[in-house]
Amino acid sequence: MHTTVQVLLPRQAPRTYDIAIGAGSLSSVPSLCVAMGKRRSVFVISDSRVASLYGHSLLEAMIEIGVDAVMLDFPAGERSKSPSVAHAL
Repeated sequence: MHTTVQVLLPRQAPRTYDIAIGAGSLSSVPSLCVAMGKRRSVFVISDSRVASLYGHSLLEAMIEIGVDAVMLDFPAGERSKSPSVAHAL
């Protein structure tokens, strides 16, 4: 079970995106992507710690349903939460 939170980006033309939050949500990611119409390709963005734990299985699940998924990871830790790291991705 997950909760969906809609995020509004106020500085751009009216644009929103959804975030699914919940225990066990990882196994629902492929079906959520399909339900949202993301059938061709997606980027999975994660810190290196989470990517090392869950990235491989998530990418495999995405590929199994025909979604081309690419992992973009950044170093774990507070120093990586910066505009320069976001720009490098």
